[in-house]
Amino acid sequence: MVEKKKARTRPEQVLSAAERERLEEKRLIKGQFIIFSNNYPELIEKNSIKYPIEDTLIRKLPELHGATNIVQKPQMHPILLDAEDFERLLHIWEFCNNFADYLQTS
Repeated sequence: MVEKKKARTRPEQVLSAAERERLEEKRLIKGQFIIFSNNYPELIEKNSIKYPIEDTLIRKLPELHGATNIVQKPQMHPILLDAEDFERLLHIWEFCNNFADYLQTS
């Protein structure tokens, strides 16, 4: 009697959606690591990245470094007040902060 071989299913077909997503994320990170190691071999030691590194390198491949939500630094804005008006504004702000409890303001 001849035995029939069972059809093998690929592991991706058996995995749940969350598991497939994690597997795809690992593949993405592995691919990014290969790209990073080819471009910056001086930053690789024992098959891992030597930190600290520059922020510009992290912004190029954020998933590789675990930085999926990078916040931009605040930008400076010019003050459109002359020195005397700005000084008055600071005095008002300080007064409001010092007496916020007494004035029952937030």
